[in-house]
Amino acid sequence: MTKYGNDPHKAIINGETYSFRSKLEHRYAGYLELLRRADEIEGWEYEPEYYDFEEIDHGVTRYLPDFKVFYADKTFELHECKGALDGKSKTKLRRMRKYYPDIHIVLVIDRLPAGRTAKSRHRRSQILDLCGKHGIQLFQISTLSIMR
Repeated sequence: MTKYGNDPHKAIINGETYSFRSKLEHRYAGYLELLRRADEIEGWEYEPEYYDFEEIDHGVTRYLPDFKVFYADKTFELHECKGALDGKSKTKLRRMRKYYPDIHIVLVIDRLPAGRTAKSRHRRSQILDLCGKHGIQLFQISTLSIMR
């Protein structure tokens, strides 16, 4: 069981065994693998390395991205899959932008809340505000039907 209370999603992708923390990560890994096979990306790694926030001595002091995505031009991006955007997750993403401003970050969500209720509108605006204010790209995977 993961820290989120769900069972890990085990998968073998391109001959390697992974234990994803969520269905969303599992589906997104499948999508990245399709991009790799189509030569759209050079490759990807799951939970590749920690990024430390050296000046911080309490609270969120480091960040472990879900995916590191590599491109043919030798650049990379960090991709973070989120089912729900809690306070700790928002802090990690804000601190990444502050301490590592040159690293491009992509927030991967299943779908943006529709905004039909007050709670849904609030969650939607939180996601859009975080991305807009901190230069984080938003990617919705809900249109993909990979590995459901």
